[in-house]
Amino acid sequence: LNNNRDSIEGMAYAYHEGGGGVEKDQTKAFELWRKSARASQQHACYWLARCYEYGIATTKNLTKAFHWYKRGAELNNPASIDRLAWFYQEGIGRPKDLPKALKYWRKTVEVGLTTGFYWLGHYYENGKVVTKDLEKARAWYERGAKHNINSCLDRLAIIYQDGLGVRKNKAKSLEYWQKAAAGKWEHAYFWIGDAYLNGSVYKKDLTEAVKWFRTGAEMGNAICQNSFGHALLLGYGVEKDSKKAVEWFKKASAQNNEHACFWLGHCYENGYGIKKSLRSAIFWYRKGASFKNPASIDALKRLKLSP
Repeated sequence: LNNNRDSIEGMAYAYHEGGGGVEKDQTKAFELWRKSARASQQHACYWLARCYEYGIATTKNLTKAFHWYKRGAELNNPASIDRLAWFYQEGIGRPKDLPKALKYWRKTVEVGLTTGFYWLGHYYENGKVVTKDLEKARAWYERGAKHNINSCLDRLAIIYQDGLGVRKNKAKSLEYWQKAAAGKWEHAYFWIGDAYLNGSVYKKDLTEAVKWFRTGAEMGNAICQNSFGHALLLGYGVEKDSKKAVEWFKKASAQNNEHACFWLGHCYENGYGIKKSLRSAIFWYRKGASFKNPASIDALKRLKLSP
């Protein structure tokens, strides 16, 4: 291995990945990246920072990770710029600094990354650092949507659904939810299913609604898990199955879904799909009540119990 900086960096990556006749060796990769980073190789700065951030072949050190991401950003390395924005935003390896985070999110766009679109929209939507401006927020989200960034599609769907700075438009909202669902964005499955369930925009179709809920539930979305459980419990759009309903309520309540906590308590109280247990019912009603769930609070009042 000669001292050519590109060769050093290339060999470091070979050791990092392994294969092609090179045995994987993260320690050697780290040593070579450190040598190359000290010689101001931008990619090496990024990889050295990653090693410090995640403790790869060295002791985890977020201050050093910040230092090398910053150095990589100074050398215009896109990945370093992206991580530096995140570090400033979350206060990792140094105190939180939102103005600098905003500066680097803007820079991610300048160097051709797409991650900044959502965060720039977020800053304008919530008035962080900049003056709140829903029109500018929407413009940034729309730029991200053109690249099928799910978080941007999600925000646009909510903007049109709730009328945030625009007239409410459920049809347009669902267009964005459909695009997000195509990108496996789990929240979208609930809203599409809900549209079929309630007959808003789409023709009411309980079977189709449940299909969307089930897909989202299987992806781990707690709202979909609760909705699918509810369909199974009551038997709409799918064959009634109280035992399976309880299974889905348990999965959703494990993620602190307030509605699932109520329905799980309801199943325990009445013996639906599970052995009747007032003690367990009260436990779940109280958990639901801790999230200010009205149905759980009412159930406890009915039982003459405090939340």
